[in-house]
Amino acid sequence: MNVNGNLRVAVLYEEPIIAAGLMTMLGAAPGVSVVPSPDPSFFNVDVLVSDYKTLVMLVQNGASKHPPVMVVARGFREVEVLQTITLGARGYILISCTANDLMNALQIVSQGGRHFCPEAAECIVESVTRQTLTPREGQVLRLVSCGLCNKTIAKYLGISISTVKCHVKSVLEKLGASSRTQAAAIATFRGLLDHRIAPSFITPCNDTESTITRANLTADHPIALQRMHSACTQSSVLPDHSLR
Repeated sequence: MNVNGNLRVAVLYEEPIIAAGLMTMLGAAPGVSVVPSPDPSFFNVDVLVSDYKTLVMLVQNGASKHPPVMVVARGFREVEVLQTITLGARGYILISCTANDLMNALQIVSQGGRHFCPEAAECIVESVTRQTLTPREGQVLRLVSCGLCNKTIAKYLGISISTVKCHVKSVLEKLGASSRTQAAAIATFRGLLDHRIAPSFITPCNDTESTITRANLTADHPIALQRMHSACTQSSVLPDHSLR
């Protein structure tokens, strides 16, 4: 803390309007000094309030000497919560928290402790008991989430259709899902999927000459999803019932 005993807090947040709101709220709190433009070395900051993406950016840019970070997030996706810990954050709290909740969390973090809201703490506990997906299962899950059938997935990954079926079955069991659609929904909720990343090319199941490329369509594009789904449903294997 600085000489007058105030907690020095800086806010680095992706959305400017949220950053402004946090700075206003913290600036009105007793015993808190908001650092409007923190020095790149953060020598004058006790706690940094940030979002998940900004934390990732700080670490990628080599800011290894940043102050303790309190992540204020919109939700509690499991992967982001766990990655936040890996990246060195000391706390995780939801943006729906009260001003008192945030201040209590900042005080704990500034004193060297850790603070995770109940939702984030539950994610951490539950993740310990879950089976993790193998890298190949993760690839299959991502392609399944794009609406692709087993034949297309097999061609894309260069493996047999029977191997794809084994991977899909394992993915469903590990996620506790009864269908491919439910598996995609569960994976999305837990943050296991990054829909900004699409396969570099997709060959439709009907063996036509056309391909879908990263350059013109991405996985979160409705048109891409429609074309992928259409290509798959033209085959004898339906996306949601291809384990038999």
